[in-house]
Amino acid sequence: MGGSLGLALKEKAVCRRVVGLVRREAAAAQALQLGAVDQATLNPAEALREADIVIFSTPIRIIVRQLAEYSALFKPGAIITDMGSTKQVITQAMSGLPAGLQPVGSHPMCGKEVAGMAAAEAGLYTGAPWVLTP
Repeated sequence: MGGSLGLALKEKAVCRRVVGLVRREAAAAQALQLGAVDQATLNPAEALREADIVIFSTPIRIIVRQLAEYSALFKPGAIITDMGSTKQVITQAMSGLPAGLQPVGSHPMCGKEVAGMAAAEAGLYTGAPWVLTP
């Protein structure tokens, strides 16, 4: 989901810069090679400190953990959102974020049966509703 979003953002040229925070060097290399990101890093501070919008596209349990772990790294005023398929635990975790951030739960109503960067496609979100749960 994250790779497809990166490809779509780059294809539509709607962001000055797309930075991907990844968990493995191989994923960083693959994201760069596919053109899904302008920069890929394993360093949360490097990825988050200047981000105006942060979109989590990891499994729900990891989103919840990362919201807590990264809360001090987010740029003041940043929009923090996610692509998790359920919202209760994510919105609860978002309620603990520091004041000044703009958390909003979300979920695109699309997807694929296969996961991973190799399955990324720029057109995945075309015409798909995106549910927001502020």
